[in-house]
Order: sequence, then C-alpha cells, then structure tokens
Amino acid sequence: MLSSSMTSDSSTLAVAMSNWAGMSAEQAQEVYVRQWSSLGALVILLWDFIVSWSLEYKHIWIAPSFTLKYAYVYFRYVPMLTQSVNYYILLTTVAHPPIPTHICTRWFYAQLICSQFCFTAVEGVLMLRVYALYNRSRTVGWSLLSLYILETTLATYFGYRTRNTMTYDEICTAKDEGVDIFIYGAGVIVTQTVIWTLTINKRAIGLNSQQSRYIINLLLRDGAWAFTVVILIFAFVMPYTFFVHVSSHLMFTWPNSFFSIAGCRLIMNMQRLKHEGLERDSQSSSSNVELSTIIGIDDSFDSLGDTAFTTDSTSVIEAVGEVRK
Repeated sequence: MLSSSMTSDSSTLAVAMSNWAGMSAEQAQEVYVRQWSSLGALVILLWDFIVSWSLEYKHIWIAPSFTLKYAYVYFRYVPMLTQSVNYYILLTTVAHPPIPTHICTRWFYAQLICSQFCFTAVEGVLMLRVYALYNRSRTVGWSLLSLYILETTLATYFGYRTRNTMTYDEICTAKDEGVDIFIYGAGVIVTQTVIWTLTINKRAIGLNSQQSRYIINLLLRDGAWAFTVVILIFAFVMPYTFFVHVSSHLMFTWPNSFFSIAGCRLIMNMQRLKHEGLERDSQSSSSNVELSTIIGIDDSFDSLGDTAFTTDSTSVIEAVGEVRK
C-alpha cells in the first residue's frame, strides 16, 4: 500500500513537471533539481555568514587594515552576490525552454569565470601560507608561482577551447565537454598535493613547544580541509560531469560556495592567530613590542624578514621590530 502510494506520488510529480512550461518530464526534473540545489548552495553561504559574523567583525572589520582583507571581502560577498544572481536566472531566464544558445553560452561562461576566480584566489592564499611557512624561500616561492601560472594558463586555454566543443540542449545543459576537464583536474590535484606535502613537511615545528603545536595544528587542519574539498571536487564531481552530463549546480554552484567558505576560513583563522599573538605578547611583557606579522601575510609582507617562522622552542611566531623600553 505504501509502495503504491509512493508510485502514485511519483507519477503525479512526473505529470506535473511534464506540464511545466511544456517541458518533458526529464527536462522538468532537471530544472527542478537545479533550482533547489542552487538554492541550497546559496543557503549554505548565508548560514556560514551568519554563524561567523561575530568572528568576522572582530578579526576582519575592526582589526587594523591588512592586505588580505580585500581577498576576504571577495571570498565572502562576491560569491554570495553571484549565487543570488544565478538563482534568479534559474527561476526566470533558463526556466522557460527552449533557451537560445547564445544565452546558454553566456550563462555557462559567467558561472565558469566566477567559480574559477574563487578557486584561483583560494589557491593563492594557500600558497602564501606555505611561502611564509618556509621563511620566504625563493626556491619555494618560484616553484609555487610557476605552478600557479601554469595552472591558470591551462584553465584559461581549456576554458577558451570549450567554445568550439560545448553544445547545449533546450534547458542549457552543457554537452560534449571533452577530456580537457581531466587534464586540468590532474593539474589541480598535482598542485594541491605539492601544497599539502610542503605544509605537512613542516609539522616537526609543532614539536618545539605547546604554542608552536597549536599554530601548526591549525595550519595543518585548515590545509587538510581545503585539500579535501578541492580533491573531492576535481576527483569525483568533475568526472561525473563528463560521464553523465555537465550539471551546472554540481560543477559551478556548489564548488563556488565551498571555495568561498574555505577562503574566508583560511583568512579569518590567520587573523585570529595574529590577534592571539598580540594578546600573548601584551600579557608577557610590559614593553611595547611592535609586531609586523604573525605568519608573514599582511601589509608588511614585503618587508618580512627571514624569521617569520622560527623553529626554536619559544614560538613559531616571531615578533619583528624593536622592543621599545
């Protein structure tokens, strides 16, 4: 009886969707899932904004100005805006097929560019953390920069090349993306593996003191979380889009939300370390110690010395500047 009821409900839903603007049942279901999935991705962004607002206000807005504040504003608010606009487009422009090809193309590339920019920015922050962790080593810096440029170049080239291979159906579902996604995805996985390997290679610093252990554990935790998110997206979601079909909500919308949250958390946690370091310093000495950085990523990043990270038993954090008696 329950089975027959569920079958009846499914049939009713299928009939209702088949009458939705003259679409077939399959197309109506795709549009329906796409709309609700995109709404879910937007809700996740709004939820993260609400639950982290107190920390954001303390460590971002009322904190002294720092370079990555602009990156934080981008991570927090630009994806929220683009996700809202995308959801509106899903409810209006692309909800009534047949959709002209030129509209599908513009919509696809707008999502691609927004998602790629957010991901590229996250990788940039992760690389800056590693660069600071290795005392601004030129070898590490140039290696990471080379990987960054190579990956960005591949993304630009493959993104442009899809203009000649990508086709769209009546509801703007992309088809025939080709194997470029696998090549680019492999490049991303290699880059992330290098970043994670370099980060975990410094875990020995945490053995020097309890304070060092706390900071390194935080860096490893954030790095592991970002690494897992990126690997899951490029190792599982992207192949799905190739073997099944290019679902924009899986390929762009959800990754964009996750990249946004990851970028915000990375920067906020770095600022929290800086704030805690200043508090510990003010409590440990009556002298006025001028700190230029905690991990070497702020307005004084360019002037940071080779002691941004130390490996002694005192702390990973090095106060740069003079102690004014």
